[in-house]
Amino acid sequence: MDVDLKRAVLAKALALIAGRELPRAALAEKLMIAVIDKVAGSGSDERYDRHSGIQVIEQVLDELVECGYVNDQRFGTLYAEHKAEAGFGPIRIEAELRRKGVDADTVMHVIDSLETDWRACAAALLRKKLKGTAVPDLKTRQKSIRYLLSRGFPLETALSVIRHSDASGADEACD
Repeated sequence: MDVDLKRAVLAKALALIAGRELPRAALAEKLMIAVIDKVAGSGSDERYDRHSGIQVIEQVLDELVECGYVNDQRFGTLYAEHKAEAGFGPIRIEAELRRKGVDADTVMHVIDSLETDWRACAAALLRKKLKGTAVPDLKTRQKSIRYLLSRGFPLETALSVIRHSDASGADEACD
């Protein structure tokens, strides 16, 4: 059973990572669901099979990490770059990476290694939201700050963008 289970787990893991990059924790979760489904379909002792399944999953994941097929650093970098280009700030990206199971050290390294001008990104996002108009009144300023905060930009960045929204006419882009 263990050899068949390992073969099935490896096949499922390769099928999952063939389509897109996944962090180790997310892949483990998906594999666990597959093993539970496999155990539930068999008539054998469930406790033994689940424990055996967990061991097999960990063994397969270790092998995939060792071979470079699963890499949280690579996943984090690709994910963070994609989210930054979509107009999300560092706080939101960090939270989403942590929710996906990427460890704190890797997340911090990924965020620090991004070559993104967060202020320019926030300014471009706000310009798009406001359709290029200035932020004239207090209510619009408050809504704009809340919007930037909800997208994951630090308060200092949001305030800086609002303060300079009228003064700067230059087209900044999110890199």
